[in-house]
Amino acid sequence: MALPEGVRIEPLRQEWVRGALLVKNAGWRDTYLPWLGEEYLDRLDAGLERGVAGWSAALAEGRLMPTWVALTADDAVVGVGAGATVEAMAAIEGRLAGAAAAGVSHELGVLYVDGAWRGLGIAEALTDAAIGSHPAQLWVLEDNPRARAFYGKMGFVADGGMEELPPEWNGAREIRMVRR
Repeated sequence: MALPEGVRIEPLRQEWVRGALLVKNAGWRDTYLPWLGEEYLDRLDAGLERGVAGWSAALAEGRLMPTWVALTADDAVVGVGAGATVEAMAAIEGRLAGAAAAGVSHELGVLYVDGAWRGLGIAEALTDAAIGSHPAQLWVLEDNPRARAFYGKMGFVADGGMEELPPEWNGAREIRMVRR
């Protein structure tokens, strides 16, 4: 699927960090509200400046996982995606290296598209930029049928890996999906 006219995918630059975080935060609100609640997500939004400072510093120091943004012709961020090797992701996220599925080399760690721009090929393009055609894994909420269906169309299948999320997630679990 081709990108909409005027939309392009670029590596994240400092001037786009705020927009990338706004898209990510909106994606969290759209997806995780039933588990995290309004108060938690309001705190996330209130911490936007802290998030911008953190991502900006990590980007400048080369500590941010490779991150890509979808931009309109006027440089508005409408999507964000990031991924890395499973070893790099384990280090970034503090995950045990054993959480990697056998036979995969990469992990998709972030993928959010502004609601008005979904269904137009942006998520697919961001996924391609973040992990290419490498054998890969990702973690998705077990109870997120929309995301699971999307990843299924991209060749990912649940492999039985599961993680309990911290208590603030109110019993939610993530499952691992892999593409070999």
